[in-house]
Amino acid sequence: MSTSLPLRVDYRDLHKLVGNEIGLSRWIEIDQSRIDRFADVTEDHQWIHVDRARAKSENGGTIAHGFLMLSLVPALTLPMLEVDGLKQIFNYGADRLRFLSPVRCGERIRARQEVIAVDRRASGTLLRSRISMEKPDGTRPVFTFESLSLMVPLAASDETDLIVEPAVASGAKAEGLQAIR
Repeated sequence: MSTSLPLRVDYRDLHKLVGNEIGLSRWIEIDQSRIDRFADVTEDHQWIHVDRARAKSENGGTIAHGFLMLSLVPALTLPMLEVDGLKQIFNYGADRLRFLSPVRCGERIRARQEVIAVDRRASGTLLRSRISMEKPDGTRPVFTFESLSLMVPLAASDETDLIVEPAVASGAKAEGLQAIR
């Protein structure tokens, strides 16, 4: 289920998102200029990314860096969710990253995000989301991974540690998401 962006939720209601897709990003085209700029910043000038003539003859064209695709995740996913009552959000890490399909120069990509767990801690709430990047052909994701975001509330919470897993009946998942819209 995709939603109109951004989805707005109160910090205390993050657990209601577990098991729900919270959004699809806009499409962006990956052009050679973006690939070349990323190569310059990362000093990764491997021919498959930047040598148009060789890449065309050996591979049909240049291919974007996998880490370029990964670096676009914040720009594509941050507009999906607004959380009220936050002081800060920290990128806490990533789990299970797999690059599954290359992105050729000129292809379009977008991100899809699903909340899979919420873990309340003394330092804040750890939001675990499954992020996948996709192309219009819809055959195989560009990559998939679990994003970890530590959300720090404006005020300290009296709540005890709580782990919410997606083992909730599907009707309850949808109900929880409807309750916060």
